[in-house]
Amino acid sequence: MAYSMKKGYQIPDEGNQEAVICGVVILEDQLVTVKGQKKTSDIIQVEYQTDTGKAKGRYFPLMVEESPLGQVVSAVNGGEIPDEIDDVEAFLMNRELIIEVKHNKSKETGRLFANAANAYPLEEYEDEEDDEEYDLDLDEDIEDEHSEDLDIDFDEEELEWT
Repeated sequence: MAYSMKKGYQIPDEGNQEAVICGVVILEDQLVTVKGQKKTSDIIQVEYQTDTGKAKGRYFPLMVEESPLGQVVSAVNGGEIPDEIDDVEAFLMNRELIIEVKHNKSKETGRLFANAANAYPLEEYEDEEDDEEYDLDLDEDIEDEHSEDLDIDFDEEELEWT
């Protein structure tokens, strides 16, 4: 069997990617900065494998619809967030979903990282693809005068990982 290597760390393209959860680690008592305040918190680190590389997401252990971890749990569990998950690793491992990949560059090293910004159910993405097949856009060259205003960042909290 032949083995090939590529220079550097292979990261997935930006945008929506089909992914499989290939790693889950519970990081206890991590030092984080939330809104300028340093504190310790447990963090759930999830690693995603896409066709073009790996991405990671680091989440506070908060399972509500609005939270990033809640999005992941809902995406892999038919839109439902259970009241309790006894074994987080077993629950998430090998589950399929869509992640929105965003690239971030380290200020210190200049290294490029791929982070999972949002999570969506695989079925929702497949339904959208099916709809696009039959979508006739007759006004292709007409651009909405407010299209620039639609680039919204929904990040509720600015986090710095230390």
